[in-house]
Amino acid sequence: MTKKRPHYLVDGYNLIHVWQEINTDDLATARDFLIRSLQEYGAYEKFEITLVFDAARSEDEERVETYDDFFRVV
Repeated sequence: MTKKRPHYLVDGYNLIHVWQEINTDDLATARDFLIRSLQEYGAYEKFEITLVFDAARSEDEERVETYDDFFRVV
């Protein structure tokens, strides 16, 4: 029997604003950096990660991007 991976639910915008290495002047670049970083980290540590960008003031429909079996962005 295979061991189930831990699953982490990450609030993307909150993490962007507290991670000092991320430049928040350009949110699109910050999002891309966070996506790449967490996908690599999750693969290395064998975590399942759902990264959520809540867009509280947006009227866009919810979109889910699945990068692999263990990483997705909402």
